[in-house]
Amino acid sequence: MSRSPYLLAGLFYLVLAVCVMDGVWRSPRELLIGLPEDRPIAKLGRMDQKMVLATVASGARAATSAPARLLAGDQCYPFPRSYTLGEHMIGNALLAALPMRLSGDPILSYNLVLVATLWIAAMSMFALILPFTGSLPAALVAGLVFGFARYRLMDPVHPYVHGDLWTPLALLSLYRLFDRADARSALALALFGSLILGESVYVVLSSALLLGVCGVWLAVQHRRRLAAIAPKLLLCLVVAGVVAWLVLGPYLETTRAWDAAKRRGGMFATAGGFLPGYEFSPGTLLSMLAAVGLADRLRGARPGPAGDPRVAIAIGGALAFSCSVFAVPIPLLDVKLPSPFVLLKGVVPYLDVIRAPSGLRFGFYLSLVVLAAYGVLLVTERLRSARARNAVVLALIAAFLVETLVPSIATKSFGSPIRQQAYLAAPPREWIDLLRTRVEGPVLDYPLLVGNISGQSRYLLDAAYHGQPTAACYNSIASPLQPEIGDLATALPAPEAAEALAHLGFGAVVLHREHLPPDMIAAFEAGLDSTENAGGRMEQVGESGEHVVYRLRPLAEASSSTERLAPPRPVAATVGEGEREAKLDFAFENRGPLTFVHPEPIAPRSASAEWRDAAGVLVLETPVRVLLPLALAPGKSRIRTLALPPPSAAGTYSVTLAFPPEQPAG
Repeated sequence: MSRSPYLLAGLFYLVLAVCVMDGVWRSPRELLIGLPEDRPIAKLGRMDQKMVLATVASGARAATSAPARLLAGDQCYPFPRSYTLGEHMIGNALLAALPMRLSGDPILSYNLVLVATLWIAAMSMFALILPFTGSLPAALVAGLVFGFARYRLMDPVHPYVHGDLWTPLALLSLYRLFDRADARSALALALFGSLILGESVYVVLSSALLLGVCGVWLAVQHRRRLAAIAPKLLLCLVVAGVVAWLVLGPYLETTRAWDAAKRRGGMFATAGGFLPGYEFSPGTLLSMLAAVGLADRLRGARPGPAGDPRVAIAIGGALAFSCSVFAVPIPLLDVKLPSPFVLLKGVVPYLDVIRAPSGLRFGFYLSLVVLAAYGVLLVTERLRSARARNAVVLALIAAFLVETLVPSIATKSFGSPIRQQAYLAAPPREWIDLLRTRVEGPVLDYPLLVGNISGQSRYLLDAAYHGQPTAACYNSIASPLQPEIGDLATALPAPEAAEALAHLGFGAVVLHREHLPPDMIAAFEAGLDSTENAGGRMEQVGESGEHVVYRLRPLAEASSSTERLAPPRPVAATVGEGEREAKLDFAFENRGPLTFVHPEPIAPRSASAEWRDAAGVLVLETPVRVLLPLALAPGKSRIRTLALPPPSAAGTYSVTLAFPPEQPAG
């Protein structure tokens, strides 16, 4: 097939992608696209965007300079693989890698990523539809509707959430594999499947539903050729399995190791929300064209690579829809079926970790676009003249853009218009230069502002420029380590706190005077000038406006030997009748001469809680997981509060923490 249609479509989509981002081009290194200030959630959206920007910038740097760190996560230091507390955003990071390498500017790179996600999604759908239908009008309209879908234009803050831009190419590769049984198609499927795994879990699951249903459908259709196809399909599955283990495996490890990573419940869409005038509506034009395309399939299949995909695509889309809602209403009957996702949550391990099953609706939208392409094909193929076909295509393009972009029409179709506004996001240039030249090693911002997401997002924006790991943490799940890091930060510039933080790996402290009253600033500076801090444990290396950068280094040795920790003393616990949980405080104390630093890896350790009655008889022993102190100065103690199931009988007990001999706590 000629390359001209692809070149023309690519140019059309690129121009349109640049146009919808027009607000940032007057200063693409300083401006971001977000919600207007008068929107209630605008402030939250901008805070989210700073976090996403920092994560994408961190991954982009790693992709070109240290690929092994692509799966590390640079926020929430020293939490291991902190991306598992939120989203990995590897797909966006890979798109940002070249712009970051060439420009070094995170905001410019992010803006180019947004353009790329729109363009790739449009071209991906165009590439799927053109060979299936042989119709340039159908492919052009489908690419437009998919690439510039309302959910992409509406949310430039979370491009990874709707990162289904590679799914059409994976579907095309799957169908070509069954059609040709060649290694090239198998490698393409492995590549695009791996890229899907770099996006959000919602895209991974919705794409897996579509690819899985289509794969089963094709296997049945081509069962006589499975012997030739199976080895190549197995290769794809092995590659996808390895990539899934690398990317998603750490999520499971974090869930197993940290109770803080567990979730219950989930945010589902409502079935009524997909109707015209509501937030999940796919749009009137798309729905009508999809209905025409599905009705056309009822008349019979059309020839194409490995057959007509519409039945499998429709089934996969319906499955994605049913998983995105809590209950599926049955038309004409007063009956609601539970979502397959709800039913599987109690069976499939870790499925309850998924925060928003409503994100699986993207598979439903994709299926509608494929069906709609056949609707366009049916409408245009009946027109004999090229002029008439072109007129219809232009009318469809105009109708889609009007429905999506004209506020009054968009409100009727989707419940609200798209409203975006460019805003100044970049820090002052002098501060950027200082961050890039004087900050070395993991960064602790002072005050750390634990729990203050506005402050945390600002610190992460700074991290996008200095490129170092940071204690700042802004994620779906709070870091279990940040409260303790916050306690150490609050004690600064006390020598024992600075020493502990330095031994934890922090190389810089950034003082934010704008967050502190004058008396606290004076106390901090006086502490730095005291004789206790002589020797350069914290040394000022730069200043810009309200910010001061200090280099942090230890002046004494430390130890990671758990033998230096005193065993937690037994705790007295009074249990009432019918009590189901007892919260007990266990104190770990450093009785050695050196600062104790948690050994690698940082994770809770297995122990057992032994309950003894007044006579000293062991009445209950329950397994627990306990995190040792992260860093503890000589003579200091750290409390760990554990919620334990008590004995069934009321009374007073002595509770002791016991650690296995191979991992003592003292």
